[in-house]
Amino acid sequence: MNPSVRRTGPLDRGERRTLLGLCVVASMTALIGIGTKSFWFDEGYSAELARQPVGTWWRLLFEQEGGALLHAVLLKPWLAVSDADGWLRFLSVPFAVGQVVLTYFVARRVIGAGAWAAALALAVNGAFVQYAQEGRAYAMASFFVLAAALAFLRAVERPEWSRLTVFAALAVVCPLAHLYTVPFVVA
Repeated sequence: MNPSVRRTGPLDRGERRTLLGLCVVASMTALIGIGTKSFWFDEGYSAELARQPVGTWWRLLFEQEGGALLHAVLLKPWLAVSDADGWLRFLSVPFAVGQVVLTYFVARRVIGAGAWAAALALAVNGAFVQYAQEGRAYAMASFFVLAAALAFLRAVERPEWSRLTVFAALAVVCPLAHLYTVPFVVA
């Protein structure tokens, strides 16, 4: 890998346009048909949990939904706005689009000029679309793992307390988003 092709500075005008285009593609793939499918079991569980009275919700949150606390905490007020299937799933979309942005920045640091291809490959990937359209914590968890990876790369490039603190904070948030992120944090 030629270090001269890796980019860590501000985005130039072309890169900003590319990133905007990638966000449009990711948004389109995430939103097309988001409200047309019926809930699968886990989404239905998330919706029912969020509809519970606060006391019951709080108890069930720690008894049964401990693996994705952050999503459950955000979903409760989110569903107060609308009870539609598509609205429940829409909570995942900003995190999914954020994954594409973070993939671009991670790839920009690691491979340089081909970062757009990595982000585009994610934006049109079937698994990405599936998780972007689910009312579960997977898009959020992936977002925080990518954010932690970027923070780690930044801390390795220039080890400063501020960068190490950001990485440490994200390493704490990852398991709150989903317990499946623990192996990343440990590695």
